[in-house]
Amino acid sequence: MKLIAEGHHVLEFLSNKESLISGELKRVSIYHQDNQLNIDLNIKLLYSKKYEEILIQLVDVFEYSLNYNSSNTFYFIEEYKFFIDDVCTYISLDPINGSNNIDIDDNDFIKAKSVILYSNEDK
Repeated sequence: MKLIAEGHHVLEFLSNKESLISGELKRVSIYHQDNQLNIDLNIKLLYSKKYEEILIQLVDVFEYSLNYNSSNTFYFIEEYKFFIDDVCTYISLDPINGSNNIDIDDNDFIKAKSVILYSNEDK
């Protein structure tokens, strides 16, 4: 894995150069390391010219809710919400709206203290 960005630079990278839209979530890894809960999201990017797959690592997670139902396809990203504020790094892969606010009706969300972005492989 190759480090691409950390913190706000992850958002800049995904806003300016790459997009999660139409990406495919390939794997979710939830694990405890160094006394904190981390969640890794492996995402295959559809429109990237440089990266085939990235890993978004959410570090020191303090709340998450991920839902799966076998009647739905796992898991294409049609829209998402991803921001960093004074409280946390927040991502929802099934948001109720496109605002940069946490909404209680957002689905498939993670709240963490920080975020790191890696490339799994280059194209």
